[in-house]
Amino acid sequence: MFEAHLNNTQFEELRHAVNGVIDPSQDSVRYYTLCSDCIDQIEESADGDVTSDPKQLSSDKQLPDLTPHQVRSRCTEQSYERGVAYFFAGAISNPVLQDWTLSARCEGTDIRPYRTSAELEPAGIANTRCSCPYDWEGDCKHIVALLLTYIEAPETFHRIEDLLPTLAMKPKSNLLQIISMLIKRNPKLASVVQAYVDDPDTPPQP
Repeated sequence: MFEAHLNNTQFEELRHAVNGVIDPSQDSVRYYTLCSDCIDQIEESADGDVTSDPKQLSSDKQLPDLTPHQVRSRCTEQSYERGVAYFFAGAISNPVLQDWTLSARCEGTDIRPYRTSAELEPAGIANTRCSCPYDWEGDCKHIVALLLTYIEAPETFHRIEDLLPTLAMKPKSNLLQIISMLIKRNPKLASVVQAYVDDPDTPPQP
């Protein structure tokens, strides 16, 4: 018996793989799905390492467990269907989780990927933003793709909180190389760095 934290897509892949190796006439496999209330009541009696929950910010902060229904309720049927297609096509790249904010690039009809972000709150979604020209009802398809990635594949998000302690231990020369590389990729960051150089007591503004 073993336990695994899987999204719907991963579960279907696992079940397909298991069906390919078992002998239905002799073997038996059972799958037990735990609801969110059941997960909260799990007790552990050992100190071994376990896979951390990608949606756990800290010991006292838990990101919301969104559902496709919540995403669907925020947009038109057309935007949702196109967003689903974008998600399965892998249009979302470089997803990042920082505090309560999700952000990523999403491939679209433009040459350059669109910048998408969603601000979460304990009850769900606070607000969303996308650099695409969509200006109609509800969220655009790029936002839908971002939110579905959070729901179905939260482990793909890069957590800024996990990176900072590691960066703090890196040599200063390495950090300068990283800053230089980021400015080359996104020249707009030069003004942010310059503002901090001019006034180091003022926190940099994104």
